[in-house]
Amino acid sequence: MSLFRQDETFKGINFSDANHAKAEFENCEFKSCNFNSVDLSEFVFQDCDFENCDFSISKLSKTAFRNVQFKSCKLMGLRFDQCNPIGLQIYCTECVLDHSSFYRIKMHKIRFVSCRLQGVDFSECDFNESSFAGCEFGDNIFDKSSFQKCDFRGTRGLLINPAANKLKGAVFNQDALAGLLAGFQIEIDETE
Repeated sequence: MSLFRQDETFKGINFSDANHAKAEFENCEFKSCNFNSVDLSEFVFQDCDFENCDFSISKLSKTAFRNVQFKSCKLMGLRFDQCNPIGLQIYCTECVLDHSSFYRIKMHKIRFVSCRLQGVDFSECDFNESSFAGCEFGDNIFDKSSFQKCDFRGTRGLLINPAANKLKGAVFNQDALAGLLAGFQIEIDETE
């Protein structure tokens, strides 16, 4: 049996200090909490908000994130591809998600706003109608992925091959065009 918590606020708690039994949190807020390296396997977070929390390299086997908001959080090295896929829905604002994996994840209409997504695996994922506005990319893996009708305006460092990924209807700034053409070995002369 797992612990159930609802409509609570947790501030400054270091969850890595103790072993925690499986728990379910509904409509809870977490502020400046530390989940670094914590085994969150089979935990359920529904309609929860996290602000200034550190989840780096936590274990997410069958973890459920349903309608979860992350703001200014460290989410580095996370295997979202091991989460419970039922109802998986996350929204990230000003978060660091370096070296995380979304391999084969299907989440539509999600938002990554002004996040850092370096070294992230997006292979075979389906993020149609999502927003990556203002995000910083670098050394990412995009292969057989679907980003149709996505918003990539204001992104930096995005290198994605349109021949190997579905991008129909996606919106890019003119500055991102070089990242779309890099796979074709085309040079862009920006001199006037």
